[in-house]
This record gives sequence, structure tokens and C-alpha cells, in this order.
Amino acid sequence: MSPAPAILDLLKKHGEEHLLAHWEKLSEKERFSLESQLMTIDWHVVTACKNLVENQDNNKHIMKTRHFNSASTPTCHKLGRVDSASTEALHRGQEALAAGQVGAILVAGGQGTRLGFNGPKGTFPITTVSKASLFDVLLGRLHAVKKRFGRDVPLAIMTSSATDNLTRDFLTAANFCGLNSDQVFFSAKVIFQHLMPQRANFSLIVAIVLQLHRMVTEECYRHSQKAVALNGFSGRVAVHS
Repeated sequence: MSPAPAILDLLKKHGEEHLLAHWEKLSEKERFSLESQLMTIDWHVVTACKNLVENQDNNKHIMKTRHFNSASTPTCHKLGRVDSASTEALHRGQEALAAGQVGAILVAGGQGTRLGFNGPKGTFPITTVSKASLFDVLLGRLHAVKKRFGRDVPLAIMTSSATDNLTRDFLTAANFCGLNSDQVFFSAKVIFQHLMPQRANFSLIVAIVLQLHRMVTEECYRHSQKAVALNGFSGRVAVHS
């Protein structure tokens, strides 16, 4: 059985025909799986990433990170140090919390595989005595902020296709760990496959990673702004992953 005409046209259009090089060696089940995966890929994004490398001269501002030898270590802030800058930052942060100008983003697309746990990483019982989950701990901090300052902290949770339903079910059963359900927003991140021919160089990998980082950052920002807008204020957003 040959690949579907739609698949052939799609790959030819984007110069990825080599992905079918071993089609004849696949079983019927494997062929169906491959076709399904190919149809879920956002090929316009793949092409855009490849163009970042092919047009390096026109995208120098994007490719600056290629010069790793010139990278410098950012100035570190010593935790616990009492100085005017730290005091001012703490004061302004407390003012923003009291004014309801703070939102939070939780990147929660990972699974607990490396922990030997079958489920979203956020549902893993992380404390030794109470067996509270990672979600309990993180959302509990926002609940504590709410109690202290009397203002809700809208929370945007970015899940993945593997964790979205389980995360929603877990937090619903847990009454959102003390947060108001209308203050919690979900977004399942898009899965992006890295497609690398053997001749690919490191520059292409860097370009794709940069593109992915930009996409994820923009997605998080959009959902945080949605949460902020629903509460009728312009504010600040904290990100936790």
C-alpha cells in the first residue's frame, strides 16, 4: 500500500519526502501511525524554523546565541542579602499583590516517568509525611498569598496532550487546592517534532529551539493576559515550571 496522496503532496511541498524512505519496511499498523503523526505536524512552523538558518544574514538578531564563546554570566543576586534594591523589590512586590496586579503561569506538561511515577509530574506526592502533591505545594503557595493579601492570583496552567485531562481531573477533585476554579485557566501546549536530516548542523538545532522558546513564551503570555483581563486590571506575571 502506498502513502496517501495527501501525505505525498504535503511532504513534497515542504521538502520532507525523505521521511517515507523506509515506508516499505513498515507494517500496516506502523504506516498508519506514521501517517497520523505526519498529519499532526504544523509544517508551516517547521519551514519557518528551517528558514531561520537558511536566511541567517537576514536574521542576525535571532542567531546571536550561536556565538557561545562570547556569552557572559549574568550578575547573580545573593538571596537573603538586605540592601536597598532588595527592600524596594520586596515592597513593590507586596504592593502589586495587595492591588491584585499579579498573575502566575505554571508549565505542567511533564510526566513523572523519571520519578518512577505513572501520571503528570504535578500529581506526584512530593512530601514525605502528608504525601501532598507538587500541585498541592505550588497552588498552596498561591492560596497562602490570597489569604495574606486578600486578592486572587489568576493562574494559567500549560499542560500537554499527555497530561491535560489527568491534570484537569486531579485539580477538580482537589478543589483546585484552595483556589477559585474561575481563576484557573488551562492551555495544552502544541507538540512539535524535530525533523533532522542526517546532514543537519547544530545551527539548525539552535534555531528550532529558539523558535520553540518564543512560541511557548508567547502562548504563556497570551493566557496570563487573558486571566488578567478577566479580572479587570493590568498586572505582572510570575512563571513557574
